[in-house]
This record gives sequence, structure tokens and C-alpha cells, in this order.
Amino acid sequence: MAPTTTASDRNGGADGSSGSGAAACDPLLVDARKVTIELVQINEHFVCSLCHGYLRDAQAIKECLHTFCNGCIRPHFMSDKRNNSCPTCRVELGVRPWEQLMPDPAIQELTVKILPDFREQDRILAEDFYAQLGIPRKAVAKPAVEQPAPVRNKHVCGPSPNQLVSFEVRAQRSRDAPLFLWLKPLKKSQMRTQALLKIMHLRKYIAKKLRSVRPEEVEVLCRGTPVGPEYSLEFIRRTIWKSASSKMVLEFRRQLV
Repeated sequence: MAPTTTASDRNGGADGSSGSGAAACDPLLVDARKVTIELVQINEHFVCSLCHGYLRDAQAIKECLHTFCNGCIRPHFMSDKRNNSCPTCRVELGVRPWEQLMPDPAIQELTVKILPDFREQDRILAEDFYAQLGIPRKAVAKPAVEQPAPVRNKHVCGPSPNQLVSFEVRAQRSRDAPLFLWLKPLKKSQMRTQALLKIMHLRKYIAKKLRSVRPEEVEVLCRGTPVGPEYSLEFIRRTIWKSASSKMVLEFRRQLV
């Protein structure tokens, strides 16, 4: 925007000076002013072109700097060997395109700050998504009035049984996976924990038990599909596993980072 011209700029200062000093300050005044931008002009920069939703755990491609959700771009590369280029500009990324990804915290922070209500919109879209699949969702419990109660054991603090999920974690042994991606299995593969536990925490647990990899080097899969670290066990059970009669099985392997 061009700086606003004042009367002193056109006619000189009160003492008859040319006003060049005021003109020299105009850039500083412009920088300090508040600029209003229509959301429609910038909205496309915060939308993932794969899921058409606002960015979650944004990941940028080093070659072209196009940004996608981490939970979208990694399964896109892993689902088919032919998907070795940027979905937006089609630049070739080699035989291991996932190695060209890098976190983009700047765009993720801007998404949250500029679009503070997008989380509510995501909630509405998620309800429509579950309704189309015919999957019932748990009703959000209203906060109850806090009442003082004696604490029997301050070290025991966990969810009720209906908030837990049982599942099995196996080391992947697929014939399609190269041997160098194999990791040794866990001694205890049967687990029962909170349904809202995220995959990032499960990766930390696996890395701690194996003692040979870092959490970011562990990749978790459900039915052969890599799942993002921001996904919860409940979300994976409802949208990928999709079987209420059988125990969910997750696999893990080494991830190239």
C-alpha cells in the first residue's frame, strides 16, 4: 500500500521547510500500520491439496516447498511406488520421496493464528465424515460440577474401562518390505491403554523398548497403511481398522528419515 500523503508533505512544515524529513519517515509509518487482508486471498496457502482441509502437522517438500498434512503426504508416497513426485507441481523426488519432507512449523503456526476457528470447522467436517460412513460417535460429556472427594491413592489416576482400547503391536514381516526396514519384535505385543493415545506416544514406547532406534525412526502401520503421529488409536480403529468384532492389530518398522 502506498503511504498516505499529509498536508505537511505537500506544503512543507509549519516553519516553511520542504517536509523531506516527514517523507523519510513514511516507510516506518507504513510498517507500523495494521493491514487488513481478505481471507479468500490467502486461504489456499493453508489448505492441503490432498485432503482439502486445513494443514495438520504441516510437512514441506524440500525441492519445491509445497506443503501438505503429514498424515496425507506420507501415505501418498507409501501407497504406490509410482507416487514419487510432488502432487502439486509433479517435480520428481527420486525413489524415496519421503526423504524430501521436512517439518514446516511456520505455516502451521500461521494456520492456527490466522484461522483460529478452523478447529471448530474440522469438528463439523469430522461429524459429517463419520455420518457418511455410518460410524456412531461418542457424545461429548458435559463438564460436571466439581465436588470435593477424598483421594484414596494419589498415584492412581487413569480413565474408566470404557475409555480403554485393546490392540496388538507386531513387528512388520511383509515380503514387500525390505529387510533393512525390519525391527525386532516386542517381548509383550498385547496392549491395553487409553483410546485417545496418539501414535507419537506409541512410537516413543516402541523406541524405548527396542533401544536401537529413535522415536522418529519408527513407523506405525494399520492394514499396511502408514499412520501419522497425530492420529489417535480411536481414530485409527474407526477409520482404518473398521472392525468392532476383532482386536486391532498395528505393525511397526523402521522409517527412513
